[in-house]
Amino acid sequence: MQSLLLDRQLGKVSCKNFERTSTEALYYNLEAQEYPKFSTKKKTVGSINALDFDKINHRFLLSGGADSSIKIFKVGQVKADIIGDLNKSNGGHEYGVTDVKWWPFDMGMFLSSSYDSELKVWDTNTMDEAFSFNLNSKVHCFDISETGDHSLIASGADSSHVRILDLKTTSAVHSLTGHNGGITSVKWSPNNPNELATGSSEGEVRIWDIRRTDSCLVQLDLYRTDESAPISSNDSKKVGVLKSSVKAHARAVNGLSWFPSGKSLITTGNDEKIRVWDLEPIGAVNTLLNFGPFVRNKFPSYKTILLSPISETELQYLWYPSDNGEILVFRIIDGKLVARLRKNLQENSRSCCLTYSGNNSATYFSGTVDGKINIWGPKDERIIEEDEDDFF
Repeated sequence: MQSLLLDRQLGKVSCKNFERTSTEALYYNLEAQEYPKFSTKKKTVGSINALDFDKINHRFLLSGGADSSIKIFKVGQVKADIIGDLNKSNGGHEYGVTDVKWWPFDMGMFLSSSYDSELKVWDTNTMDEAFSFNLNSKVHCFDISETGDHSLIASGADSSHVRILDLKTTSAVHSLTGHNGGITSVKWSPNNPNELATGSSEGEVRIWDIRRTDSCLVQLDLYRTDESAPISSNDSKKVGVLKSSVKAHARAVNGLSWFPSGKSLITTGNDEKIRVWDLEPIGAVNTLLNFGPFVRNKFPSYKTILLSPISETELQYLWYPSDNGEILVFRIIDGKLVARLRKNLQENSRSCCLTYSGNNSATYFSGTVDGKINIWGPKDERIIEEDEDDFF
């Protein structure tokens, strides 16, 4: 590091490269963090199913719990204060919250979904409901395109149809049909506003172009490992009648993450596998990248898997919440395990969700089944004095 600092002072290393190299080093010095601490005054009862940091100030953390609560925390260096709180007693969801997300372009709005079949839009300033979509089945997840080209929300529910909702018209504008089983994961492409990836409870992963009449571009096949191999297809046109023979995983697919290029996709499923797909060849191929034997994923609920921002490091890292209480960090280029993070040897609470705090911090927040929010990041040698507030 000292030689790097000297090279920066001498002008041999650009500011951008210096920052990327410095951030890269943080990923090899990760541990559980003690700060900030979250107040116990309004602790979530049950699991924290979803977390999301705002993309503008990187200071406000949104959480959704199995007790129907939605909380907004203002996150500082020492503690995180609750500045907004919704639950079924003050106009929130009736049942457990399954997903929460900030509107990417304006912190004045956020969205949430729940087992009560509702996907709600909220006004941040007043904590009032602005609009609600009723999907008539339990909503597992949803996603917002970050390209800014449209205001469409993709949602996944117990229904085999992927519902596309439009915030401008406050209506369901499109349904994507073809899956067998409920939709357990959805993710918009990072650079193509019309392209969407979805996973089902039957192990299927489909890539869609929402502009087309025949919307499905490709169905991923775990046995197709070479682009010269024939592309498998389903003979049945009846959704839900015959099970698909073309699967990406042997069991439910509950996590998706695109590469920033939009040319590759990462999937995970209840078969306890992580797979990387090359989408450039026609029909797509399974790259057979191996992530080792430590992946644990038996619960069908939606799982957040995150790639570190490509702009912050030379290599990218995959953050994976394993069911045994560990947070696994892999080097995505070769699947090498960089870190197995755990609070302590006795801590085995399953993490349900992850979010990145941003700003080259290499610091990630996870929510657990016992209602705690854990912080993971580079070793901090600062001495911080605690306030006398009640923390857990």
